[in-house]
Amino acid sequence: FPYTTLFRSQDMLPAGSVDEAYVNFPDPWPKKKTHKHRIVQADFIRQLSKCIKKGGKLHLITDHIELNSWHVARMQECSDLFECAVAEPFFVKVGQCEDALLPEGAKELAGYGGQFAAEGRDIHVSSWTKL
Repeated sequence: FPYTTLFRSQDMLPAGSVDEAYVNFPDPWPKKKTHKHRIVQADFIRQLSKCIKKGGKLHLITDHIELNSWHVARMQECSDLFECAVAEPFFVKVGQCEDALLPEGAKELAGYGGQFAAEGRDIHVSSWTKL
């Protein structure tokens, strides 16, 4: 659901009620002047963390390498809430998704799988565990 909806939906998602959350292929807003529009910001992470139970997972998935770096940097700003669930963020070729260590909910790639496979894109994944 949209970023603004999350802030209005606190009562719809009780604290600690979510086992896993996925942010699949958000708009990368590649120009520096538009980075402020990216969904993965410290405020978003902090709000979302309230809904995720202790030990729950947050998966950030993108086909945009610079956005993946952004995700990791924003998550590191929230190191009091999450720790990296894998040794380091990784990427996979779309055609290898079935064999990859992708989170179960990410294997369908939010409906973009066919398009990305045809284009030969890499998928960048970072997974985080709620402290």
